[in-house]
Amino acid sequence: MTTPLAAKIAREYGTPCAVIDMDRVEANIARIQATCDAAGVANRPHIKTHKSPLLATMQIKAGAKGITCQKLGEAEVMADAGIDDILISYNLLGDEKMARLAALLRRANVKVCVDNITVIDGLIKVPHLADRELSVLVECDTGRKRAGVETPAEAIELARELSAWPGLKFGGFLMYPTETGWDDAQRFFDEATAGLRAVGLEPGIVSTGGSPNMKNVGKLKGATEHRPGTYIYNDRMQVAAGVATWDDCALNIYSTPRRSGPWHSRCRFQDADVGYRRRAGRPRPDPRTSRGQNRALCRGARVSRSCAQQHPPQCRRRRAHRAQPCLRRRQHDGRSGDGARRRDHRHAAGRGAGEVALMR
Repeated sequence: MTTPLAAKIAREYGTPCAVIDMDRVEANIARIQATCDAAGVANRPHIKTHKSPLLATMQIKAGAKGITCQKLGEAEVMADAGIDDILISYNLLGDEKMARLAALLRRANVKVCVDNITVIDGLIKVPHLADRELSVLVECDTGRKRAGVETPAEAIELARELSAWPGLKFGGFLMYPTETGWDDAQRFFDEATAGLRAVGLEPGIVSTGGSPNMKNVGKLKGATEHRPGTYIYNDRMQVAAGVATWDDCALNIYSTPRRSGPWHSRCRFQDADVGYRRRAGRPRPDPRTSRGQNRALCRGARVSRSCAQQHPPQCRRRRAHRAQPCLRRRQHDGRSGDGARRRDHRHAAGRGAGEVALMR
């Protein structure tokens, strides 16, 4: 179904085009902030979903304590925009990144995370370069099996190692419990905290994570903040988790497929819904898993040349919440050449934002 908005997008922006509903974005920001406030934990949203200083500033003005970044480059862009309280939630390695981290620390309040001694060995030079103390959190694996130390004893040992180095400060724990694993996370935290107190240490920050865990916010006794990310746009993973509805999904992809008709069976047709690379005999990957997300593709309409000449295109909206918005961002970031036109993306972090429109 073609709408006046779809026709305007096709005419003025071209397709495929990522369109952000700012009314829904503002509603999502307000709703999650209210949830964190009610649970008594600070909101530190993860910006890897949008990578936009504009949207990050909106989150902070709504009450967020600071932001979470996945990469050093994201943190640098956010600091350039005046955002001061930044947590980098992934290990940083290498002399080049240590120099950049020191430069960033000189102009912003930055915290980083570690889950092994090798990363600590690199970080010990940063306080000297920046002439400023660096707060470091220990990442703990509480069930997701993605990253982090796997036992409370390892967490205690890393915390003690951090405290032994001048200029490094043990800042606390970073956790991302599974949606049903908060009891396990509580046992991990209680044992690790007891061990820390026995040696005179205290976790100042206890950060839990994930938009799918919004229904669990505040369940970990001792948690000080939460790191939701996808909530700003939402997707079908959040709907499946019961933390959002379809009406909360704020990012849509507009494409220009061909209308179906008697000729449809003769066309090699694929609209801008989520397509998958499929091989004979292999099941469709689940987009809720990392494997499914990595294989999901947003493809523009494709029809045979003869049918394209016979039937005019009509722009239609396809829901971006069929897969993770983070994936959509990466696809638009990767456009180059004449296709890399920037519209109103307001200085998105990282590479060029491609064709992104903010609309009300």
